[in-house]
Amino acid sequence: MTSNSTSKPSFRYDINFLRAVAVIGVVLYHYKVPYFAGGFSGVDIFFVISGYLMTRIILNGIDAGSFSVSNFYGSRLKRIVPALMVMILIITIVGFFIYLPQDYQLNEKNAASSLLFFSNMYYWAHSGYFDAGADNNILLHTWSLSVEWQFYMIYPLALLLLNKVVKKRTSFTLIFIIITVLITLVVIYIKYNPKTLFFYLPFRSWEMMAGGVALLTQDKLKQFKFRSILAFTGYLILLGCIVFLNEEMAWPGVFTIIPVFATFIVIVSNQNDFKILSNNLSQFLGKISYSLYLWHWPILVFISYYGLKFNAILIVLLLGVSVLLAYLSFKYVESARYVHNKRIIFAMTLMTLMTGTLGFTLSNKFLFKSQVFELSSYATTHIAERDKQFDQGGCFLNLSVTPDGKFDTTQCLSIDSNGRNFVLLGDSHAAHFSQSFKEYLSKHHAHLIQASASSCLPIITKNGGTSCFDMVHYVYNNFVKKNTGKIDGIILSGNWTNYYGEPTQLATHLENTISFLKKVGIKTIIIGQNELYSKPYPSVIALQMQYDLTKLETYLLTAPYKFDAVLKKRLPDNYVSIINQKSSIPGFSKNNVPYLFDANHFTKYGADLTIDKMEQNPIFRDFFDFKGHIIKTASASKTIPAIEEIETIQ
Repeated sequence: MTSNSTSKPSFRYDINFLRAVAVIGVVLYHYKVPYFAGGFSGVDIFFVISGYLMTRIILNGIDAGSFSVSNFYGSRLKRIVPALMVMILIITIVGFFIYLPQDYQLNEKNAASSLLFFSNMYYWAHSGYFDAGADNNILLHTWSLSVEWQFYMIYPLALLLLNKVVKKRTSFTLIFIIITVLITLVVIYIKYNPKTLFFYLPFRSWEMMAGGVALLTQDKLKQFKFRSILAFTGYLILLGCIVFLNEEMAWPGVFTIIPVFATFIVIVSNQNDFKILSNNLSQFLGKISYSLYLWHWPILVFISYYGLKFNAILIVLLLGVSVLLAYLSFKYVESARYVHNKRIIFAMTLMTLMTGTLGFTLSNKFLFKSQVFELSSYATTHIAERDKQFDQGGCFLNLSVTPDGKFDTTQCLSIDSNGRNFVLLGDSHAAHFSQSFKEYLSKHHAHLIQASASSCLPIITKNGGTSCFDMVHYVYNNFVKKNTGKIDGIILSGNWTNYYGEPTQLATHLENTISFLKKVGIKTIIIGQNELYSKPYPSVIALQMQYDLTKLETYLLTAPYKFDAVLKKRLPDNYVSIINQKSSIPGFSKNNVPYLFDANHFTKYGADLTIDKMEQNPIFRDFFDFKGHIIKTASASKTIPAIEEIETIQ
């Protein structure tokens, strides 16, 4: 099977320019530079480029009768692994001295998975609801390398098989296009876990295969008169993607087609006449793009780890350091001539064993004070207490624990016919109050009914996944309506910043929810937004204790305060504000219990403190109205005063 479409072309300035565009987009998106909200699409540009180049290498070799799978794997090994190993080695050495033991241990587990090129699957499997945020994972960006490597392992075998079955290039191309389109349609229309779609090769392969389609069809445009206009249009679309796309869009999904298609038309246009394409700066950035991709993220995470406040000067400085390290990596690691793959494999094996060992030992624990270690490891050493606090596996539906997503309505939505009944409805920010509210209400002879699910806001407008919608819909449209006279009030609680939209829009949804419940005669309060941190709070105070850092506010996110202000203003009769200002952060108890066990969820200690705080709010007190309420008991036929009045009479 021969064709000019796979013959060796002249140097493609446009492809190197696309690399520059991709890496600039990704880097400036990660550094939160304005107007680069869609810069994450740079990864998708890389995928298409990679698919184009790999298809060209494989088909050229097949056409020449010289293709070798082992040689192909060997060349990929030399291209990707050395720079990755050097970066991980430096992170391992530096991190040993500056990272808290639990954080360092996690880094090294991530390092081992990156070296074995299954970090995408590892992050998928280990990114549970209560795990540390993605922004703290210093090797998070290696997921895309793992996806590409897995593609490289399978792709040549698939093309060899297809070439053996289909001899004619036209038929080969048609079948290849059909397969690519089918996979694309599956990704767009499948109702599946977004995390799986993001990390797994089967749902990313179509992007690289789009590069293969570009190679197989580029000859059709050789004589096209308006190739320059087509290429210019492609670049314009990519610029629009970087500026106008945002992370709230389902990714990969229908919007992913836009940067993939734009990259496709730039490649098939094969237009190298634009002066900007051969510009020294753009070509330089294209050449170092792989190393720049490797280094920009660890530098950002290192700086973020210590809570340094980002401003224009610091961002420019970090970008300069990233480019410098990328250049050194390109010149002395990427560009080095590697003769023997066995040496690379040997070094890779040693590093995997080393990082794997460090990932299962608290190797640098001796560098830190015992109290620092106790605080920083709180979340991992108190899992049982947390599960009890949230009622995890019971009336808190955590999809990482209960994959079937079925909420137990029989167990959780039970009415106490002899007492008052209050419903706690919401996400994990409702669940973290579960134990504390049960104890609080029990003192007043009242009963808590809990209905909570991860990433599930308790509004009547559909939000969250299918499990969330099913639970909330059932509560409002079945349980509430059937038990109107038996429910004394509903407590709505959530991480309101998870709402995809402006806080004013959320306020409208909450107003509608309150109005709905008011019509059926049920009182409502809304527990306000609590403060959130950019990294787990126990680690924040541990670092302060170890290094005498005092700038706690640099770890605080601003969005919670924005949401709190809007909701408090719009919902003055129902909203109970709980957010702590920078000067009034609770800290930790005498027993070394932090008030948050991660970046946003209260510990039992924190939840108790917050209920004490809410008790000072008249909205909260009027909602429960314990003082004047008559309590029914199973042991007495007559009503008795509320518990406070009993104490007064005695």
